[in-house]
Amino acid sequence: MKSSVAIFLGHIVGVVILLFVGLFLNDAITGKYAGVITVFSIAIGIYTFALNFLYRSNATFHFFVNRWMLFFRKTHTNWKPLFTLSKANIAQESKEQLKLIWIEFQKGIHGKAVKADETSNSVEIVLDDNIRLIIRILQDDSGGCLTMGFSQEILVPSHLYGEYIERLRLMLESIVNIVKPDNVKCGIKIVFRSPQRNPYFGFFVREAPARALLIFRLSLEGFPSSNCRVDVGIDEINIESKDSTSAFACLKHVLEMDFLDKRRSR
Repeated sequence: MKSSVAIFLGHIVGVVILLFVGLFLNDAITGKYAGVITVFSIAIGIYTFALNFLYRSNATFHFFVNRWMLFFRKTHTNWKPLFTLSKANIAQESKEQLKLIWIEFQKGIHGKAVKADETSNSVEIVLDDNIRLIIRILQDDSGGCLTMGFSQEILVPSHLYGEYIERLRLMLESIVNIVKPDNVKCGIKIVFRSPQRNPYFGFFVREAPARALLIFRLSLEGFPSSNCRVDVGIDEINIESKDSTSAFACLKHVLEMDFLDKRRSR
């Protein structure tokens, strides 16, 4: 971010220098303000070429520009989270666990809750009439697990990213406090619907062979001190982590496009 600000300030300084050069040449060039017009008309071609080159070759500047473009477009993304809480013998306690979870959501902490469906090993809860949360308990080789997923993608406006990240964090925290799992696995898919384009795709597409673009997929290391795995596709981004704190922090950094300190092609 600091380097992006430095680049922005550098552009302002460059424009000011061009202005003074143009004024200085006024005496040498015939016509009122001809020096300013001449210098700027020549410089603008060089300047736009330099900006275009910087946009395509410098990750910091590329995502600085994209971040502001997303801000002014007031765009949105679609999220599809899935959290898996593993615990031995949880399948034997499924009815009790699901009952306690429903009681927790009935309190209204996470929004107006309505029970839409219920089976012996699952419960579907509608929050605020637009988020359909599915809690399901499954038997597996390790003894069992509880999954917290959503039947539909959640449409999240860009100005509410932080609010929704906190909302997901609190939902997961409530269930973790009830289940007390041995470990937690987090998966969050971010989908960019047409006519939007994944802002990461435009920069990394130059690193892939042309024949590979139809199945474009890039695997990235998370931001420093993170154990997240981030997969980037043409119109989606997948985040996976065994640490919920890192998962939500990585989600924030991905949406703000400032986590690319390290990257690797897959």
